[in-house]
Amino acid sequence: MERAGDVLRDASLWIRSLPQHSKEKWGIFKKRDHSKPDAIWSKTKEPEIVIETESMQKKKGNFEKIEEFDFTKACEKLREKFDSVLAIPTEIKGKFQAKFLSDTTSKVDSLEREENSSPEIDFDSEYEIVELREHIVLVGGAAETDQGSEPANKVDVYDTVLKEWREIAPLPVKTTACYATSITGFGGWRALNTVQMYDWVTKEWHVLKHTRKRRWGCYVTGTEHGIVVAGGCDQGSVLNSVELFNMKKKEWFTLTPMLEQRCNFGGAIIDRKLLVAGGGSAFYFNSAKNTAEIFDGVEGKWTKLPLMRHKRYGCAAVAWKNKVIVVGGCDRSGVDILEVEMFDLEGHVWLDFPPLPVGFSLCRAHIVQNMLLVFGADGGESASHAYAFDFELNCWQKDVELPRGRNAFAVAVIGV
Repeated sequence: MERAGDVLRDASLWIRSLPQHSKEKWGIFKKRDHSKPDAIWSKTKEPEIVIETESMQKKKGNFEKIEEFDFTKACEKLREKFDSVLAIPTEIKGKFQAKFLSDTTSKVDSLEREENSSPEIDFDSEYEIVELREHIVLVGGAAETDQGSEPANKVDVYDTVLKEWREIAPLPVKTTACYATSITGFGGWRALNTVQMYDWVTKEWHVLKHTRKRRWGCYVTGTEHGIVVAGGCDQGSVLNSVELFNMKKKEWFTLTPMLEQRCNFGGAIIDRKLLVAGGGSAFYFNSAKNTAEIFDGVEGKWTKLPLMRHKRYGCAAVAWKNKVIVVGGCDRSGVDILEVEMFDLEGHVWLDFPPLPVGFSLCRAHIVQNMLLVFGADGGESASHAYAFDFELNCWQKDVELPRGRNAFAVAVIGV
């Protein structure tokens, strides 16, 4: 059965492919009777979408006036798409219910009593619309070859439900010391300015418009305004510059630079602000720093934050309930830091957090299934597995086994 993400995208593409002139010529959608739904989700043992409703039958006459449009086949195609849906993201749950369940409670209850004399079923508990399962994407990195360490274009995906890895289409451009979000992968070996995006529908990679600066060891995150790329190293220096890629305009824009130059640092979005911490002011761990700053996009300026307790080069950060957790990295002596710190935005203070069981001198971190998942990208022996922190049990545990033979890779998490 097709994945739900593919199904919803296919259905959307099909709907948009309907004859566009029909809207203007026949005025089909000018007036809508909200009391009569276009479809009903039947509350039977095996839930189904009922498309042949009264309002759809009325529209049938209008559609049949268009010679190139087959209404019967259209309904069959729509049913086929809905029947293959496994799950629906929570963010569109409201839209879905408004489309197919608005003002239909009494009609659905009546339908159920006619079809089934068994006790009434609680719709919300029996047929909960669930969030699509998360996938962990491990991108690029450096692989050991006979000629030494070389950039890689391999991409692996981990299904958090099936608990297994699979390989997808490789990157068009080999890249290491890169960064990734659920939108794109950035940077790479010898300070590349490539931006590569994977389409989960076509299962193909695309190279987007290059960044204005070449970068490796940069930080990347998705925001409501586009993709933000900050810091990193170019061919000869550490950067404090920040760029924003607008996905609609397909253009890069320069934002206010950070107060400090940073490479291989952590960052996270919290309260619609970008917080960055740690990293180095040069190419190596002996430049590790414990400074942090936060960017307010409305005011367009960066503000210094209290110092972290540890200098961290190669650390990672995640946002969790109005706090930012900074994990991993090494100090100026190259010693891995096990201690984890958490910044409280309201209290404006750094707090203690249970330490890591193992050290990662180059770290990646994400929230996956409501747990903090930390990956070692340094290629060390302890990096064979990711470690997960369970917020309910307040403890760390060994989790996902990682593909072998790579370091300095990027990690992104996406629900598909």
